[in-house]
Amino acid sequence: MFIDDVMQEIWKPTSRIYLEKYKEYEQMDTNDLVNYLDKAEMMLTSYPYCNLNMLLTAGCSHHVRKGNMSGCSMCNYQINHIDALVALNVLRNRDVLKYVDIVIKSFTNRRGEITQQMYSEVVTGYNIFDSFECPELLIEKIFGEASPYKVRPFRYVVEARANDVTKENVAMLRRLIPKGRIEIEIGIETEDDWLRNHWLNKNVTNNEIKNAVQIMSEYKVPVMADIILGIPGLTEMQGIDICCKTIDWLEELGVENYTILPLNRRSNTLQDYLYKFLSDDDDLKQVGLVNGEHTGITWLFTLVEFLIRQYSTNPKRMKKISVVQYDSRSYSKWNATTYNYDRNCVCHKELVELLDNYVVSRDMTDLIYYQKKMVLDPCYQEYQCLLKRQSNLTVTETMCLVAEKVAGMMFANQKEKIIQFQEELLSYTRE
Repeated sequence: MFIDDVMQEIWKPTSRIYLEKYKEYEQMDTNDLVNYLDKAEMMLTSYPYCNLNMLLTAGCSHHVRKGNMSGCSMCNYQINHIDALVALNVLRNRDVLKYVDIVIKSFTNRRGEITQQMYSEVVTGYNIFDSFECPELLIEKIFGEASPYKVRPFRYVVEARANDVTKENVAMLRRLIPKGRIEIEIGIETEDDWLRNHWLNKNVTNNEIKNAVQIMSEYKVPVMADIILGIPGLTEMQGIDICCKTIDWLEELGVENYTILPLNRRSNTLQDYLYKFLSDDDDLKQVGLVNGEHTGITWLFTLVEFLIRQYSTNPKRMKKISVVQYDSRSYSKWNATTYNYDRNCVCHKELVELLDNYVVSRDMTDLIYYQKKMVLDPCYQEYQCLLKRQSNLTVTETMCLVAEKVAGMMFANQKEKIIQFQEELLSYTRE
């Protein structure tokens, strides 16, 4: 697919590093490799009622691909620990028992044994049901009797790809974790099958999502659906429309909890490529598909407009909608996060505080009040000017223009690549 070729090209320098390091670590004795990884620590982000434990693993198989990296066009999770990633892949291929021990050690190196109860513990690598990344023995050691959790949280959350959800996998988790104390988070992104696969490069179909939801329903395991607000290269309003349709679709499937992720700009992604190489393109600027420093980042106003639209559709739904990665306090180390025209404007601080309150209370009162006055904000005037520039494009026209510009910048055989994308686009039936 066109988008997979694009992502392979974006990741090519990192793939080269991966393969060079893999050859280097392959020469190491297994015990030396274990000693090298022995003091490694997983990533931990703590919130008032939740800990996010990002296990140090062999990574996302959809992304790593034995060093020929590609993966989802908006994601770069593994860019920050490529060295450990390579070493863990060598170890996983060589000795699964030692690999499992190192992954558990990376957890206890950071947190030790857990003796106090937390409301929620997100314990995740990239795909809990990927047998290469998370073999069954690893899952047993994390959640079974020998777990570092000497006191269990009120709720565990794990992440999985929908195409790896099976009855056997869910039954295993249900056996290890008491009923009602587990939630599985699935990256849905959008209900638009074509967009998810031909533009976001997710490689997960609607039928696979439906099957995953049905299986989890049978085992009474709640589903948390991750939904992106803002598709790389598309307009602000297109992002809102797609996100709203996705929630409607998921609600029909019986999914009741949604996490909204406004698009952040991060390295080695499609949105970052547009920012680095095409943000000065006159054609893209004219129609608002690139916008200087704001290229590849959803506006805070867009997030507010989305929440207001959801509230207008069904006020009761707001209890089920959470929002993350809208604030630089938690994500600025690696991501360029959401903002309006100026990060230093008063409206930015006000909106972040209002969103903080919404996330805790799910009460829309303050955001509804704010919407009435934000139309007077100078940043909102800039936002309206951007929306006007973007207003005449369909989703198909938007993707065609962006694909053409990316192909022209990235590939020597740009004409062939553009034709390839246009042929793929013939199967897009939404417009």
